[in-house]
Amino acid sequence: MKKSTETYSPWKPAKPDATMGALAGTLGTLLRTPFEALAARVYTALAVSYPDVREAHGAVFRHLPLAGASVSDLARRAGMAKQSMGFLVDSLLGAGYLEAAQSATDRRAKLVRLSARGMQMQSRAIEIGLAIEAEWAQSMGEVEMGALRALLKVLAESIPESTTAGNVPAETSTLSKTRKKKETV
Repeated sequence: MKKSTETYSPWKPAKPDATMGALAGTLGTLLRTPFEALAARVYTALAVSYPDVREAHGAVFRHLPLAGASVSDLARRAGMAKQSMGFLVDSLLGAGYLEAAQSATDRRAKLVRLSARGMQMQSRAIEIGLAIEAEWAQSMGEVEMGALRALLKVLAESIPESTTAGNVPAETSTLSKTRKKKETV
């Protein structure tokens, strides 16, 4: 078990790293890197039993509530075009991972939800993900993994549900102020 030697300090914005590019060390990168590694490993392992499920299908599975959702709702939640989401949903319907039903509240809408096969696949994906998480906890330290999970939960709960890709925070960073000065000169 690896023990962390890094000390923790109050939050400060990340500074660009010339060797890694402007995004290195940003919260987005720090969140995305383990997520992408986890997703790649989960979908690679899933391919043994579910060869027709691809990593791109994660956009459907991550945003599909148990009660089901329309393609339009899934597309909105995933931040992608309705046509693109429709393509993914159609492929999963055809492979038997989803089932479609008429919406009880809107005759025009078709709701999709996990089929029995989709639920089995999702259970397997969760098992694989938990095994990878345990491996990472062994590598980084169980206390650190517990702290990481707790902090990510606090972060996730502090983000308003109304937050969308279109909501951009007010420009308060030094970089933003520098850009404004250059634009006015």
